[in-house]
Amino acid sequence: MKPIFAGLACLCLFSTAAAQPEPFTIQVGSLPTRAAAATLVNQLKSRGLDVYYLKVAIPGRGVFYRVRVGRLPTPGEACELGEKLRRTGLITDQFVTTYEAGHPDSADTPMRVSKAPPPKIACDHPSAPASGESPPPPPEKSTRVAVEGRYWITNLRAIANVSGGGLAGTDFNFKSDLGLKDNNLPEVRFTWHLTRRSKLKVDYTQVDYGGDNLLSRTINFNGNLYHVNTRVTSGLEAKQLQLGYAWQFINLKERIKVGPLFEARALWLNAFLNTANASPPIREAKKLTVGLPSIGFDLNVYPHKRINFFAAASGIPAGKYGHFFDGEAGVEFFPAANVRVIGGYRFLDLKARNESDFANLRLAGPFIGAGVRF
Repeated sequence: MKPIFAGLACLCLFSTAAAQPEPFTIQVGSLPTRAAAATLVNQLKSRGLDVYYLKVAIPGRGVFYRVRVGRLPTPGEACELGEKLRRTGLITDQFVTTYEAGHPDSADTPMRVSKAPPPKIACDHPSAPASGESPPPPPEKSTRVAVEGRYWITNLRAIANVSGGGLAGTDFNFKSDLGLKDNNLPEVRFTWHLTRRSKLKVDYTQVDYGGDNLLSRTINFNGNLYHVNTRVTSGLEAKQLQLGYAWQFINLKERIKVGPLFEARALWLNAFLNTANASPPIREAKKLTVGLPSIGFDLNVYPHKRINFFAAASGIPAGKYGHFFDGEAGVEFFPAANVRVIGGYRFLDLKARNESDFANLRLAGPFIGAGVRF
């Protein structure tokens, strides 16, 4: 009977061992020389880490020394350790793979033959190659396009002066004098992500305000006098087409991207006043077309793969001819891979002057929106 019980005990021990989960480790480098591998091993060991390396031969590519850290029971624990090491700056490249016994120090070890890089275990955070033995990476993905619609809840401040007929114009306020009300504005934006560091943006915004008011003072607009208690209907229309190129040459591990922003924009402004109870009725309009280049910055911060904090601003001072400034800041949330929800705050300040005539338009307020990415 004893041999039977002994056999059963061995079988139980074998089954238990077979049921044990396969351990995992973090590969932090694959170096072409033993000296380089030993240096990295000693550096990490000085921080109290469990480090070892494997010597492998890749057919057609040569000999490599795979430096690895830890022996963890689950991939989740291995992922956490790898991310912790990356955040502390001890390593820049790492990925999780299955554990293989190796040498704990710089002594030589028998060489193994490997036909492919080790398997990579997926983690929530992005992993870097950590393997000089892999073939060169393919070119960056082709252009990706994002389409976004926004709803801008604006607060309008607009002042203008239009002289004519040999008379100096009156500085008038589109809100207090003409009764224009705040209006929420639609906006459409297309973004082409050319590379991981550059993108092209096209933005279209349309402004359309209207008012109906009794004047509380006399106003001269384009040579016509509008007296107190004159009923005027007025409007301010503006269209902006904006083309921008951002080159975010500062890219910190895909978490922080920032760089210069170059923009060119065209604006079409149309302001008009009509009287209903003047004799004879008056209808006056003034159009202004402005083309402006501007320069600024574009910033993205990704604290999580589903969250993007962004800020961008650009402008140009034009001395006596006016100025232009445009900026925004906000946050994007990605509930799905190709879907985004967005919210933030934007301002736009335009002043254009031609001798005594000028127009100063300021729009500011929060916005919300959504978009898709292809």
